Amino acid sequence: MNKMSACSLAFLVLSLATGRQAFSQKVFSNWPRPSEIKVRLGAQSVGIPPGRLPGHGYPDMPISVVAKQPLKFLMVCGNDTYLWSGRTLGQSTPVAKVLSPGRSGSLDNNYAGISSVFHDKNNNRIIAFYHAEDSEGIGKVGINGVQGFYGRICVAESPVGNLNFNKIGAAITADQPKKLRAWETEGGPKAAWFAQGVGDPTVCVDSTGQYLLCVYNELSNRLKAGRGVQLCIARSPVGSGGRPGSWKKFYRGSFKTQGIGGHDTPVISAAPKGDAISPHIQYVSEWNRYLLVFSVGIFSEINGNPPRVSESGVYISTSKNATDWTKPIQIKRIFAIFINGQECLMHPFLVIDQVKDDEITGQLMYRYTHLWPREQGYLASTPIHISMNSQTGSQSSRSSMKRRESKPNKPLRQKLADTKWKNDYQGDFHWKKDGRLLLRGVERKWKVIGPNRVRVFFDKHTNDLIFNDDLTSFKQINGKETISGKRQ
Repeated sequence: MNKMSACSLAFLVLSLATGRQAFSQKVFSNWPRPSEIKVRLGAQSVGIPPGRLPGHGYPDMPISVVAKQPLKFLMVCGNDTYLWSGRTLGQSTPVAKVLSPGRSGSLDNNYAGISSVFHDKNNNRIIAFYHAEDSEGIGKVGINGVQGFYGRICVAESPVGNLNFNKIGAAITADQPKKLRAWETEGGPKAAWFAQGVGDPTVCVDSTGQYLLCVYNELSNRLKAGRGVQLCIARSPVGSGGRPGSWKKFYRGSFKTQGIGGHDTPVISAAPKGDAISPHIQYVSEWNRYLLVFSVGIFSEINGNPPRVSESGVYISTSKNATDWTKPIQIKRIFAIFINGQECLMHPFLVIDQVKDDEITGQLMYRYTHLWPREQGYLASTPIHISMNSQTGSQSSRSSMKRRESKPNKPLRQKLADTKWKNDYQGDFHWKKDGRLLLRGVERKWKVIGPNRVRVFFDKHTNDLIFNDDLTSFKQINGKETISGKRQ
């Protein structure tokens, strides 16, 4: 029997539970905050062709890059996570299996799929966040034999130089325990109890450089009125590396409940029409925005006879704080779960190539199959262009940037003049008396973007430096990692 992902199963059991109800309104029509972006997609192409790992479709989660030269990344295939490597993405091949399900009785006895990593520079470790499935005692869905599960978000770590992951436990779990045969005691359709817990973690460093943020699926509370399978968020101090015991869930307006067993409040909901699943988050410092790509499945479309896609597909939203999101907009109309005889995709994620003041360009990637289950799927890629709406986003963004660079920020420029700084990698920052910045002897453009924050421009990317109030230390935000530094 072909393996279906946790998200597909969650969709399936909830759509079976709700039946074929039709809704006339648009799924996000009553969203409180309007969208601020426009998106344009190009033609789809093959990222990694099928057949590189016989017997498996891929990826079953977003890929996680661990090195760029040579290219090395983690990709989930089947129920395991593999290290892949190659000169380019398209030329990559599997090198080794680096994380697999555990033995009977373990938290991940059925599935161990890494979906995000964090480079813990202080301890020279790669921290991996993975979707763990415990299937013991949970049955299979009768119509297709897909294995049920109770999901947890777990953590594994490895030395940077030699990937050898050691599992260190669960970091985020649902506020409901694993329940066997709960339809007999708590009611609801039997099929709705075959997907429980939390899963599909996606992690990034927040805008301040102080916290890791994790957006995830919440499955155990979908039977509550008006909720469904939705997206929640938690955070952990960067210094903890996201290890177990350090996470707080967002609940009723703040991060205050424990990652293990605490309550959570969804930040993205497609209820009552469907589910929001498979998130991928990242912070774009140049725009001061978080971008969230995720999938939506509409129950009435999934259960159609035949199934017909309209509002199901891939959506994108933006946020300044990662908890209040703008109205999600559909960017690709397609079934975002596997449905027999249909064109489908799973686990979309965004790879950013270039950021300008008015446009982001990159690739939208996902697992794609033209006809499930005959084709198990491969990594596909579509060019994406994201721009701010001229009426809303760009004007507010540019005006706020002007405010940040106006008179109140001039003292920071003066205070940095004739100072020297060094980060943990021994990178030297030298501000000259005339305001020029030399980074390891090379002059770089820079500008003030906040009361204690500057942006440094490189050839193809930028770094943000956030100084403390006393101007004695800073945090350097560089992609997914944060580097510390001190004044010399």
